[in-house]
Amino acid sequence: MTAVAHDVHASAGMNSVTVRTIHAAKGLEHPIVILANMNSRRFPPSGGSSSAITFDDPIGLRQRKQYAEDYGYPHIHDNWRTDVLRKCLPRGYDEERRLLYVAMTRAKSHLVFSAGEKPNTFLEELPVEIEEFQPDVQEFHDNESVQDHLQISIPTPDGPISYSPHSLMREDIFENVEHGMGTAFGTEVHEFAEAYARGDAVPIDENETEPDKQNVKAFLDGLSGELCVEEDAYLPLTVDGERVTIYGIIDLVHLCPGTVEIIDFKTDRSRVAESEYRKQLSVYYHVLSEWFPERDLTASIFYTAAGEQVDIDPLSKSELSRLVERVNGSSIESVSLLE
Repeated sequence: MTAVAHDVHASAGMNSVTVRTIHAAKGLEHPIVILANMNSRRFPPSGGSSSAITFDDPIGLRQRKQYAEDYGYPHIHDNWRTDVLRKCLPRGYDEERRLLYVAMTRAKSHLVFSAGEKPNTFLEELPVEIEEFQPDVQEFHDNESVQDHLQISIPTPDGPISYSPHSLMREDIFENVEHGMGTAFGTEVHEFAEAYARGDAVPIDENETEPDKQNVKAFLDGLSGELCVEEDAYLPLTVDGERVTIYGIIDLVHLCPGTVEIIDFKTDRSRVAESEYRKQLSVYYHVLSEWFPERDLTASIFYTAAGEQVDIDPLSKSELSRLVERVNGSSIESVSLLE
């Protein structure tokens, strides 16, 4: 395996190092993601719940704290019976595993784990090679320039090169967009759409000023077929003799006896990026054309603010391959089919 050195600026802006919690990174992607502190008793944390009432599937609802007035003195003490039962249960770490999955899938190209002398159980279970090394920690002087570069050597992957549909999009097209609602709002609307399509009870706040959720609800209520949400989509391609996989998640698939609809929810108010969304939906179109070769297939964007569905004419596989070639050979900002 060969290693490639990347120059990463330590200052804010483009080509910078961003430190985030896992929760704050939901919905975002970065070329390189480093998961630090993968140590035992750190992630997952070793501390138990501080709640007075807890629930575990095998033992049911239990009271962890008890109130007593022994010898005339009121006090609260631990319920040792509950603690004994909980200690006898194997901890599944289901929630922590889901959180780790979120963190790992933020990486576009490279994912790096770091841990100390006692790595956690997750790192030990992952099919990765752990390399031990002694960090070269140098004395820091605050008069040094903050523009120094961080050198990172990352091995080239053996398997197919992986891209996301977003990596094919031009990022500069979003820079001057006015009246944007932000990533957090987009995530909120997508999570509402997913939950409502699954049939979950998701009430809408009467004081909500934006129409997006109401429009999503009305749109989903009007669909008569089977709804499949958050479907994984893998599109294999061969580009310049190399195996390439484009992976994304389809917001909604609407299945009817003779037709299949791919629907992607967008909270975008300006619609200036519709040509870029076309690239994303084209990937999903070719994946589902393999799944449902006998059905009529369409791809569309549902603009949640206006409540409008817009059909998209998908790109061909050869056009997608050309986009991947340009991503390999130039910065993502210059990738466009309109050149």
